[in-house]
Amino acid sequence: MKKITYNLPPQITIKENCIYLDIETTGLSKKRDRIYLIGLAKCSGIIQFFAESLDEESLILQEFLSFIEGCDAIYTYNGTSFDLPFLNTRLKADNLPSMPDIKHTDLYISARNLKPVLRSDNIRQRDIEKIMGIESEDTSDGAMAVKDYFMYLAVKDEDALKRILLHNYCDLTGLTALTDITIYDDFFKDPIPYIDTIDVTRGDALSIHAMLKIQVKPDIYFESPDYSYALNGYSLDITYVLNDNKGKLYYPNYKDYYYLRVEGYAIHKSIATYVDKNFRQKADLSNCFTLFDAGLIDNNNTKSTYLLIKNAIQHSYVSLKDKKES
Repeated sequence: MKKITYNLPPQITIKENCIYLDIETTGLSKKRDRIYLIGLAKCSGIIQFFAESLDEESLILQEFLSFIEGCDAIYTYNGTSFDLPFLNTRLKADNLPSMPDIKHTDLYISARNLKPVLRSDNIRQRDIEKIMGIESEDTSDGAMAVKDYFMYLAVKDEDALKRILLHNYCDLTGLTALTDITIYDDFFKDPIPYIDTIDVTRGDALSIHAMLKIQVKPDIYFESPDYSYALNGYSLDITYVLNDNKGKLYYPNYKDYYYLRVEGYAIHKSIATYVDKNFRQKADLSNCFTLFDAGLIDNNNTKSTYLLIKNAIQHSYVSLKDKKES
């Protein structure tokens, strides 16, 4: 068994008692295949436990269990479906204790939630790294690493070993750099906790400029006939189109609303039950809105401004999601 250690790259910071995990296996079957490399990153550095033979799986698993003692949180990419079930199955097969109960954050889940916003069908870790502007020197993948591992077992090819270790190392450093993707996921559910300051200006349109407490990347843009926004780094700029000084505030949960044909806006279904069926219809993304008076929106009316920000972000997310699924 080899134990390889590295200092953390200077651009990476990891909270104490948090661990980032990535494993390399000989295949996808938890019962038939083996774990041959376990990579872990924590505040003190990066460590890799490498099995120099298939029989050493038990040794690297024991090292893994010792290493994660006292750990409060563990981060993975697709660990819910792959890494953690694979580890526990192999631990059982090698008559070792199961992993302790540790809070687990799977960054793949956040990436999957953000697919509509990122406008990408590919959400493998390396794909998301590219979208987020994270560079990697690794040109390998899991399948190539397996071939290199069996080459190493056969002839102790040191170049193959270097490629394996580099692949796992880059997966780990990339994983740490993707941590903030969980914040972006939360931002599109509710942006308000991430707003620092706001500035409202009125003219032919209503403009809201917000400074954020977080840096969003990549830049994200959204346009619709009635509102648009741009997310650039620490700033969010939303523009509402006005007609007769009125704008349209869209509701993201459109399935809970009915559109009133005569009035020209939507109301909640709990109220719409009292409206004649001939004058209402189930709302959709295009007509689930109410009208607001832009004259009432200014820097002093933060509650209304926050509502406009929140609904724009949430409605855009639902719009992009529905468009992608249709």
